[in-house]
Amino acid sequence: MKDGSLISFSDGATEDGSGSTVNISNDGGMSWKVNTLKDGPPGIHTNGVELNDGSILTISRDKGETFGTMPFSVSNDHGKTFTSTGSEFPGIGTVQRSVLIRLEYSDQDLDPDKKGRKPILLISMANDSIIANDANGVSRYISGAFAA
Repeated sequence: MKDGSLISFSDGATEDGSGSTVNISNDGGMSWKVNTLKDGPPGIHTNGVELNDGSILTISRDKGETFGTMPFSVSNDHGKTFTSTGSEFPGIGTVQRSVLIRLEYSDQDLDPDKKGRKPILLISMANDSIIANDANGVSRYISGAFAA
């Protein structure tokens, strides 16, 4: 994270909570603590990225049970609490895991507004066909692995 802390995500909730938890280290990974107070992102196999404002955006696998789609969750307090909503992406099923990563620019000209924002890449699965725009902006049915 920008403040030097490290975060990781674990399946399983705190006592009397639900969802996944965020673990935090403030000493370079020498020690860790569960930072989520009660209810974390819904589901399991959570992963996330730090947004420009310092908040944490996560995705998780709950088979679409909470919102009917893949859950997006945001924490503004280093993973202590979360606000969760459904996303436009399909939920994923058993033996599947999505990836959410922040990319570095290989060419600073790719940052058109020169604001230092770096793109976020989601790689996931569409078990049933979904409608999405391809690289040319054409709407198509896609299934299987996709990147957004």
